[in-house]
Amino acid sequence: MAHQVLDSTILGSTIDIFRGPVHVDSDLAEDDFMALGALVAAKANIIGITFTGCGIARLAPARRNIFRFLKETNMLHVPFAGGNALPLQGDHKFPENWRNQADQFYGLKESLHVEEESEIKDGEELLAHNLRTSMEKVRIIALGPMTNIAKVLRSHPELADRIEHIYVMGGAFHPVQGNIQPCGVPIDNDVAEWNIYIDPLAAREVLEKVSPRITFVPLNATDKVVLDAPYFHRLEQYHPTAVSDLIYRMLNDEELLGKIIYRGFLCFWDPLTAVIAMNDSFVTSWEDTKVDIVTEEGKHSGQTIYSTNGCRARVVTDVAVERFKECYFTTLTS
Repeated sequence: MAHQVLDSTILGSTIDIFRGPVHVDSDLAEDDFMALGALVAAKANIIGITFTGCGIARLAPARRNIFRFLKETNMLHVPFAGGNALPLQGDHKFPENWRNQADQFYGLKESLHVEEESEIKDGEELLAHNLRTSMEKVRIIALGPMTNIAKVLRSHPELADRIEHIYVMGGAFHPVQGNIQPCGVPIDNDVAEWNIYIDPLAAREVLEKVSPRITFVPLNATDKVVLDAPYFHRLEQYHPTAVSDLIYRMLNDEELLGKIIYRGFLCFWDPLTAVIAMNDSFVTSWEDTKVDIVTEEGKHSGQTIYSTNGCRARVVTDVAVERFKECYFTTLTS
């Protein structure tokens, strides 16, 4: 069933937005909340939010932070739950200082006690429940390591047919390099992107089970869309809605600003993926190709590659940068 409705007003005109059921699987870093902000502002049909403990935010702080986000944006009707704290294989981890920042919710350091929790408290159980009970097939937006999704498909392989499509923020396809070594960590890997690197086996299993209904939004596209100082200052000057105000306050963090935003290091990784999942008109180039993921430990672990022996997938390679950035700002602040 098609879910294209002339609905949201962006850039002075209406665009088609997906209105079917959407489940967001995340690791609740700053760009994850930016993505959720866009989905909330666009009134996406979010039926659940899960987060993995092997991503950036640890499970207990992530639970507090998503509760606060949903409470401040009047979205507490959306169920949320955390999944496993470990990847399917190996012990890859995000840098500790990144995790500490995420746990503190960046510029929103005052935490709220979780006053209400979803009836289903386990992330894998919540995702399986949504896939099983939704009247229509579910579109998944995967914004972190895909551990939760992989575990659900291991336990309930029949639920793969209940997935309408998965949009993945992940991967770095040749000739683009990965983003691990540029972060200054002592890991000998210059080909993988973080989300895939943390749990490459999960990513590969998901790819194999849902192909060809999967789109990668990799560094090839996301690294072209930067949230720089002028963009932040624009948001600083105008954040009239509950969503835009929360995103502004979150980004207005001394360490995030000084080390990331003002140096041009914060890209719209997850927001770009979420917006493309709702409307792919921002994509100017993609490959309909076969993809594989390196799961073996070593200097190529987590690498996403084009391969004739791989699984069919779409790979976004270019986007309308300025149109997307204007769309995001207008959507968030309208």
